[in-house]
Amino acid sequence: MTETFSVEEYADRVLGSHQPADIQWLVKRFRGESKPQLPAYKAGRRWRGTEEDIEQAIELLRPTKVGVPDVPSASGLTRTSARRLMGRSA
Repeated sequence: MTETFSVEEYADRVLGSHQPADIQWLVKRFRGESKPQLPAYKAGRRWRGTEEDIEQAIELLRPTKVGVPDVPSASGLTRTSARRLMGRSA
């Protein structure tokens, strides 16, 4: 038998707390009203989630790594700003 978790338990595992604002935030994503849509299902009037749903939600909410941007070019800057920029990167 698959173990399921209530919205409060789901919020504790994914967000670390189950404050009313956290639960509203989750339910909006369960319904698809906000991005990213999180996996869960409705049993009667209550939302439920499995361990797999929680693991998938954590993966969806994990921030993506962003590369370090290159030093911006000096075009479009004043001479003073360009000099400061070039002096900093040299």
